[in-house]
Amino acid sequence: EETTRTFLGEGYVSDVSWDLSDVPFQSVKSDDPAEQFLPPPPDHVNLGEVAVGADVTITVYISNTARDPVRFQFPETLPPPFAGCLSISPSVGHVQPGTRKPLTLTFRPTEPLNQQVELSATLCSIAYEGEAEDWDDAMRTVSFTPHESIMESRSASK
Repeated sequence: EETTRTFLGEGYVSDVSWDLSDVPFQSVKSDDPAEQFLPPPPDHVNLGEVAVGADVTITVYISNTARDPVRFQFPETLPPPFAGCLSISPSVGHVQPGTRKPLTLTFRPTEPLNQQVELSATLCSIAYEGEAEDWDDAMRTVSFTPHESIMESRSASK
């Protein structure tokens, strides 16, 4: 006997996606053994168990497959219970087309908690006037002073 099966599917690519491949997989507590080994949904981050006062840091990536640069921004004040115990760096920035940007999440609980909180980020396409440049709020300008200049300045102040 010969059987023919027809499979249908649709593929798509989101302009902006979250890459959680570097985030450790946390097994799900469930009575159904099959559910314990399911991967998390692509937009869920489980920080695992963290002792009060300790911290855990993970890196996630925001990827831009669109033709235009994308601006992202997390809320300035995170929703409870994460206000004061979760930091995201950078929390606002630009992702150029065809690139991804690492985001560092640091969680340091100040009290026991076990909650699932939705954290939204604002995303929008942007256009530059002039040449495009990478930018985010974690960037710092560092200047170096030659050792000789420091020594001259110290001797002049004596």
